[in-house]
Amino acid sequence: MDQPGGALFAPRSTHGRFDNPDLYESFYLARDKQGAIIERCGEFTVPWHADQLLVRISAFPDPLHLALAEYEIDTELVDFYAIRELAALSVSTVLDVIARDRARTQGLARQAFQHQSDRAGLTWWSFYDPELANVMLWKKDTFRLIGNPMQLTITSPIITETARRFFRQIEH
Repeated sequence: MDQPGGALFAPRSTHGRFDNPDLYESFYLARDKQGAIIERCGEFTVPWHADQLLVRISAFPDPLHLALAEYEIDTELVDFYAIRELAALSVSTVLDVIARDRARTQGLARQAFQHQSDRAGLTWWSFYDPELANVMLWKKDTFRLIGNPMQLTITSPIITETARRFFRQIEH
């Protein structure tokens, strides 16, 4: 499951919003199925089409379909929704959290990890809808997979529901 293509596989990255590979591995999750879809697919060109749901991994000759997996997290997170948490990190503006400035957000995650590494990661609101929460774990052993991942296609109900909710068109 933690090999390329598996539900627990997270490639090392420096491109994610809160990545700091010199300190921890980043594993990104969403607390809502539609949140997971829009976070992964939100920047796709519109209309969305089937090829965008394929992932190419060098270890596999054929592309893999995106899949949706459900996880259980039973641990405490640094909560970027909470003003007291942000104040403890000397965050003076929520722009430090929501900015699409990776140097800024990675610096904030580094600071949170260094000051609160007893927690498993952090949570913040989605760029696409502040009612949707995202999670980035730096302790990969703090969650567990529930059931089997669901392969996604352009006609999957969760894809069409998410597209409708976020005003994305789908090309069949």
